[in-house]
Amino acid sequence: MKVPVVNTLTFWDRKRVAERIASNGDCLDAIEQLSQAARVHERSYIFLIGHSFGGLILERTVEHTLRTLQGQKVKPPWDLALILNPASDSVLVRQLVRDLESLYRYDPRPAPDDALKWAGRYEPRSGGDPISESQPTIVELQSENDSATGLTFPIGSSLGVFAGGHWIWNRVAVPGGSTDPKPRAIVSEREFYLRTPGNSRYLINYVVAPWKVSEFPRESDAFDYNLQNNSEDGVFYTSGTRCAHY
Repeated sequence: MKVPVVNTLTFWDRKRVAERIASNGDCLDAIEQLSQAARVHERSYIFLIGHSFGGLILERTVEHTLRTLQGQKVKPPWDLALILNPASDSVLVRQLVRDLESLYRYDPRPAPDDALKWAGRYEPRSGGDPISESQPTIVELQSENDSATGLTFPIGSSLGVFAGGHWIWNRVAVPGGSTDPKPRAIVSEREFYLRTPGNSRYLINYVVAPWKVSEFPRESDAFDYNLQNNSEDGVFYTSGTRCAHY
């Protein structure tokens, strides 16, 4: 018999396993080898997807890769890394955002070859091709009703901090806002350690919200429709309620 409350007690054991896997180079090596094999075929794309503890592993692999690429005119070995409800603290993502700021400079103008034309671009500081804001390299998505990362994670992390006697924290600058003239807020790193990236108010930069429209054909599947039609103004369609989101 499955007891929901008891099952959540395996959270910390699974988290340690994911952290151990993410700490070695096997994932990075596998991604690089798969990417090289895929690039042999013309017009091929590499998508990396990780959920929960898999998101933790992918998140750390992505961060390690970006750090090795600093100062080089080399694109990451993937086209899109999609991380869903990662069961990881926000410390690494805060560092990841800072690393991306050191690698890229934001330009509000669309990229010259961007088919969507509704967003800006990120120019590599060391030279190379720009990355369109509407076609990002890394995306982290968080659902509002995910209790594992929204409730269990902060409770477990707080208990771990209390048991470990961790009372003193570094004070760090809030990431993001490289184009914002206002000075960055300085907060305790505890704010990032006790929350997952999608539940940290300092790291959320986009919110998906429903937007009722009538143009979407009811007989069409939303997934196929989104693939076959370029998005405009950041809008995509869902099948469930026949509405658009942005």
